[in-house]
Amino acid sequence: MHKIVDIDRPSTWTKWHKSLCFQCNASCCSMPVEVYVEDLCRLNLASFEECQDSLKKVAQRLKKAKIIKSFNLRKEVFILEQNYGTCLFLDRNHRCKVYEQRPKTCREHPVTGPRPGYCPASSRKSHKGRM
Repeated sequence: MHKIVDIDRPSTWTKWHKSLCFQCNASCCSMPVEVYVEDLCRLNLASFEECQDSLKKVAQRLKKAKIIKSFNLRKEVFILEQNYGTCLFLDRNHRCKVYEQRPKTCREHPVTGPRPGYCPASSRKSHKGRM
């Protein structure tokens, strides 16, 4: 019997082990992704100079381009926009198109996040919630 994983309920997530990534359907990529100034620069979405000048203007430009969904000025955290409930950087095969430049949040998954050491991956293809 397969364990049902609800991406919105970290208590249902699976203890992470490397082999989960080999059979993954990018479940973690359907969660909101926080990005920081360094990530925007690494992804060539903004220059360091532009970010030094005005993060508010950067946020407005990236919102208009539908790259970010929101921005918290106090914390200097951007939330990436999603395409049909998954990361905008995923291709049709659920593979990351910007893997080498991916945001810090993605690089550190599953060490950090809603439930460190656990992953919303499941051996089933359908997940309750956003998939």
